Amino acid sequence: MNNIHTKRNLIEYVKTIGNITKIERKNLNEWVSGGNNIYDKPYFLYTEFGYPMDYITANRIHNDMILFPDNYKSKFEDASGNALSEILF
Repeated sequence: MNNIHTKRNLIEYVKTIGNITKIERKNLNEWVSGGNNIYDKPYFLYTEFGYPMDYITANRIHNDMILFPDNYKSKFEDASGNALSEILF
């Protein structure tokens, strides 16, 4: 994190997130120090409006998907209520 602009962006970003754990802060600092942008992440998650999801929010959702996978399943049923398929999001 040599770039002062990047440091300012990181400080402002953390302020907008609010509560952030020590582990999240450590992971975020490592991510940005590695030359990555706050809005780049390995999960390819986007908001409901199609914008890239920020690093902390994407990490929280990713962790939630691992802990509670049934919350992220979408079931498609026919008119009788029989499951046609199941998709994991």
